[in-house]
Amino acid sequence: VEKAAPLLLRARRGGDSGVDVTRQLANLAIKRGEPQQAIALLRQALGSRERNAPPEDTLPYVEGQARLSFILGNAYEVTASRDDARKAWSTAARGWERLMLEQIRRKNLSSSAEATFEVGRLYYLLGRREEGLRKFDEAIVQDEDRDQSYLDAIAFLVQRGESEAALDIFRRALAKPGHSVSEYVKVY
Repeated sequence: VEKAAPLLLRARRGGDSGVDVTRQLANLAIKRGEPQQAIALLRQALGSRERNAPPEDTLPYVEGQARLSFILGNAYEVTASRDDARKAWSTAARGWERLMLEQIRRKNLSSSAEATFEVGRLYYLLGRREEGLRKFDEAIVQDEDRDQSYLDAIAFLVQRGESEAALDIFRRALAKPGHSVSEYVKVY
């Protein structure tokens, strides 16, 4: 962390104020116990992106806004600003829903599975547990060979004490042949 923070700040000052750099800086601030710093950084980044938005929404623009809004919701949650967290997560959910539908339309299985997982995670955080769990299942069905769908869903559910739902997904991963879901994932 001590080495990463200055490098990320330098990358940001050097003109690279991209989504990934901002996300990393915000996550570092949250983990350091400085969620207000993360909130300020994310609100500034979101505002700047909105002011400089392309005339028509592009997939990278919508995805960037959704990713930043998700972390903004996390930062608000740490500060116990539940209403603000819900607003940020709702914004993120709308973005991921758009991305999910577009990727399904394009038949881009890996990208649609990722977007569907993100929608499920946001639904869960917004208190729509059953819908969130269904979206996790949909993400896995959309691209059963995508290891990350299993890993992300299991990790998210275990952190929230949803051991039965996580075990169901784990068992599904174990049942897949080695060429579909890697042995590394099964052991992990």
